[in-house]
Amino acid sequence: MRACPRYNDPTVMRVFCILNGAMEVASARERILRYAKDLETAGISLETHIAGEVAPGLPGRFRYWLELIRSIATADGILIHRVPLSASERALLRASGRPVIFDVDDAVWYRMDPAPDGTGQRSHRYNDLIATLRLCKMVRAGNSELASFVEALGLRVRKAPTCVPVNPPPEMAAGSRPLTIGWIGHSANYRYLGVCAEALRRLRLQRPDIRFVFSADRPPEGIGIPVDFTPWSLESEEEVLRSMDIGIMPLADDPWTRGKCGYKILRYMAVGLPVVASPVGVNTKLVEHGLRGFLARTSEEWLAALVQLADHPRMRRDMGQAGINFVRGEYDTDTGLRQLISDLNEAFRPRGHRERRRVTMLLFHHPTLGGSASCRNARMALHLLERGWEPAVVTVSRLPYYFSDKTIPHVPPAVRVPALDTGILAALPLKLGMRRPHGMMMNWIAFPDRWLLWALRALPVSLPLARGSAAIYSTSPPESSHLLAYVLKKLTGRPWVADHSNEWSQNPAKEDPALFRRLNGRLERFVLDSADRITTLSPAHTRLLQSIYPRPHRISTLWTGWDPAEANPPCLPPPRDRAVILFAGMFYGIQRPDPFLDAAERSGLKGVELHVLGDPWDSSERLRQAAIPVKFLGRVPRSEALKMMRNADFLLITLTERAGGVVPGKMFEYAAAGRPILAVVPPEGEVARWVLETKTGFVVPCSPAEEASSRLREIIDQWRRGELRFDPDMESLSRYSMPAMAAELNRLLRDATAS
Repeated sequence: MRACPRYNDPTVMRVFCILNGAMEVASARERILRYAKDLETAGISLETHIAGEVAPGLPGRFRYWLELIRSIATADGILIHRVPLSASERALLRASGRPVIFDVDDAVWYRMDPAPDGTGQRSHRYNDLIATLRLCKMVRAGNSELASFVEALGLRVRKAPTCVPVNPPPEMAAGSRPLTIGWIGHSANYRYLGVCAEALRRLRLQRPDIRFVFSADRPPEGIGIPVDFTPWSLESEEEVLRSMDIGIMPLADDPWTRGKCGYKILRYMAVGLPVVASPVGVNTKLVEHGLRGFLARTSEEWLAALVQLADHPRMRRDMGQAGINFVRGEYDTDTGLRQLISDLNEAFRPRGHRERRRVTMLLFHHPTLGGSASCRNARMALHLLERGWEPAVVTVSRLPYYFSDKTIPHVPPAVRVPALDTGILAALPLKLGMRRPHGMMMNWIAFPDRWLLWALRALPVSLPLARGSAAIYSTSPPESSHLLAYVLKKLTGRPWVADHSNEWSQNPAKEDPALFRRLNGRLERFVLDSADRITTLSPAHTRLLQSIYPRPHRISTLWTGWDPAEANPPCLPPPRDRAVILFAGMFYGIQRPDPFLDAAERSGLKGVELHVLGDPWDSSERLRQAAIPVKFLGRVPRSEALKMMRNADFLLITLTERAGGVVPGKMFEYAAAGRPILAVVPPEGEVARWVLETKTGFVVPCSPAEEASSRLREIIDQWRRGELRFDPDMESLSRYSMPAMAAELNRLLRDATAS
């Protein structure tokens, strides 16, 4: 047994795991052990015991029972993976009163061989298994077939699919190796190769250049084709998968196979392989026929599917990418971790005072509102959940005129408060053509911003949440959320972390009258003096606040961060007739198309076109008059936006000279998209420094115009000649990921609550 650390730490949930194997056993590894370090970060500590590991003789049995009693007594709950317990072990669990979860990813109540009539034969320890299941507070079932069996016993079931890491390989040049069809798994499943063996033999006769790769604990026998065999190991698995072009999963159709969770298929898809599989059980859900691969029942269908994939490289690439997109967000390890943490917290609520610490999060921008700010806030809340916090999110109800995006995955629940936009009250003079009265009314009515009434309406909802919380967290814009947080801090005494996504009184994008700049400055000082910790999105903003306000040690940088779940392998697309340069977001004030368009027009650049994904706002006329073609794509859901980014040749950031300290959130989305950033920005600014540090793109100085046009032409010409190098520094990028930023916020919250 592996000792569980921190027995005396009251903030840690202790889980005793009884498993069917260690890391070399796929089910135990992928469903439990893979998450051990992340669970530790979330305040959940695992002690693992491998079933059957008992030293011989009476002393060994005595030591086993002594350790088992100790482990159960010090645990908050017991997690059993696939193992039926003996009567004496069940009696010990029953006497302890500890809650139990049983985790299952195979139809372990059946034998692998069905009865002669095709029905399932009960497993050798069926009675022990059913008795173990009946002890459990919850059963985690890997698919609907397994869940149905458990539900028929009258037990509580949570569907929890097996999840895999998404790790697409870099693109390889066509013809760089023979076409390779592969299979990976345990030799016990070689029996199912008979389903497709005839098709493989016929394919080998038609295409002798095709290579077959198998990886298991021993080589296959009697399938009638030459096979390149690699002994399976945890270290070699990824390399073997990357050597394949097509993954196969043949199965017979019987009660045992219908309980499988498709782990082999998911591993293929996660590295970008198209799949050919038998239409059995969960396979029919995972492999959408013709989209992520093919389902084949007969030898003719198997042969037709394999020939079609072998003859069409583009189809293989498209199906492989569709598989990656499918696994992300539903079957990736981030999803698996969230599900496991949720299930453990629900079933094993720690005894006494060992409860998750709540943080009240005032997030005006939160899905279903669209945009990068909403995504950042939602992801941050989820990552805090994984680190032992219970986020209580307060946000705004859907705004009728604001872009809504329901495709953002994994949105934490939130209390939604209706908002009244005070800017509407100042709209009447504008409709009458009176711009000056409109501007004056906006300055007074929308002070400090247009959403003060939302903050007032959110106060009675937020106050009971804050009273039950360990900390308060607020983001801006709008700045009104910080005023709400200030009131909550005063009424509850809870520590407060204030996140400033934009500059407030010294925002280069705002041109307020001097009076309102002074008023905003005083309000900003008031907030900063009151918050226990302050974060910004850029080092320049951090340095600015540290130079102006007292206690600079409280102010630190919390970048927007890129989401590994959305990451695409870095790739510079091969040259084509026209370079597509895509801008995602909104043009305004200091983020205008002018620096890029001026450089493109001055250099006489041809063969490029600008795609604008989002809102051109007050730059519409300048874009329509541009010398290069401009395509307006409008606003689209995030899932579509990410696809468009991955299909572009360059991703554009364009900032004016006054925006040296600005860090747009799109910079991190671009980095995750895997396409080079074209940054037409102040050369000494934060964006230029970051792009050069991470090697995620190319910097064009926004001025002087001669230097900008020369550098832009140089980059495009190098791209056309195939001489442009794009090799991001992944080690540097990892420091700016969303999990890294959430770890920093977790540290700040814990520091604030500790002090």
